[in-house]
Amino acid sequence: MRNLGGISSYLSLAARCAESPETIRSLLASDQLRVVPGVRNCIWLLPAEDVPLALRVADAHYRKRSLRELSQAGVSAEELPTLEAAVLEALEHGPQRPQQLRARLPAELARSLGPAGKKRGHSTALPACLRLLEGEGRVQRRLANNELASEKLLWSLPERDPLASSEALEDEHKRAQALARRYFAWAAPATLTEFVGWSGLGKRVAGKALKTLELLELAMEGRDEPVWMAHDGLARLDASPEPEGVRLLASLDNLHALRDAPRLFCAPQHHGRELPTRGSSSQAIGELKWMWLRPLFHGSEWVGMWDWDPDEGRAVVRTFSSGKDPFAAQLEQAAEEMSRFICAALAGNAKMNSIDSESGQRKRVARLLGDAS
Repeated sequence: MRNLGGISSYLSLAARCAESPETIRSLLASDQLRVVPGVRNCIWLLPAEDVPLALRVADAHYRKRSLRELSQAGVSAEELPTLEAAVLEALEHGPQRPQQLRARLPAELARSLGPAGKKRGHSTALPACLRLLEGEGRVQRRLANNELASEKLLWSLPERDPLASSEALEDEHKRAQALARRYFAWAAPATLTEFVGWSGLGKRVAGKALKTLELLELAMEGRDEPVWMAHDGLARLDASPEPEGVRLLASLDNLHALRDAPRLFCAPQHHGRELPTRGSSSQAIGELKWMWLRPLFHGSEWVGMWDWDPDEGRAVVRTFSSGKDPFAAQLEQAAEEMSRFICAALAGNAKMNSIDSESGQRKRVARLLGDAS
């Protein structure tokens, strides 16, 4: 799951396995769950067994570009190894936050990179140094207090090799195959384009990886290209019970975030409806590539949106229907349950991401309630 410092991962896990935030923090503390960079160089919440793949994929994406940028910012070929050695020595004193690490480093190694560095996104070389060491398995990131809703990091020396894996992941094509196996187990039926968008791989490499899986190729209503799934996928879909009840999901929930067409979950008559996106912009449902807001599902259908009112301390819901919803009682109950969960289990914190604010929540609620169309 994508983890951007808000409560999305808590909501997604609660919707699937009813795990409490306390249990999730315990799993993070014991390294059964980890937060690490992965595909598209984004930050992900993963089970421990997927960490080696995620780190190798992220490092392949990050290393060459960051070394070039550091060089352009004036970091010499000799300076970076010296900085890495100093960081590793500092971490022998125990886990530390970036500012604590910086204070332990010699001034010349923690220096500002000036305008040249700022232009390339590197105010100092330390953050890039930590990412490069992480990609080599020599340091490990942890969330302060094992709190998913925060982006405050602690860096430490790993207790065990984080790159240990039974898979041969040094080769680009082997990594692509490993990603394809996971993606089509999670997201099928899905298209090659969707796999490319999720993984960040080139279409040629992704296509070769897909072919190694010997999947079933199908046509699917609403798709312009074939979808792929395991040969027993149709039987498993037929045997799966139809989802019931109302669900208030996260904006990053894998149900829709693994795909590039939220409209597939929504009745066609609503595809022309404009929904808020970034800032004051909006976009029709039929054109959306991802969710900007929190979706409301009834069974397997996307039927509306919801958000958090920080002043009332409750979840606010709005369906796309212009009349009374036949599932209105379920909707009210689901909103009440979400309100209790956020108040009791998350201490009223309902941030979508680390930079979300109560002001932003108020604006989203106002737009949600003001949309009477």
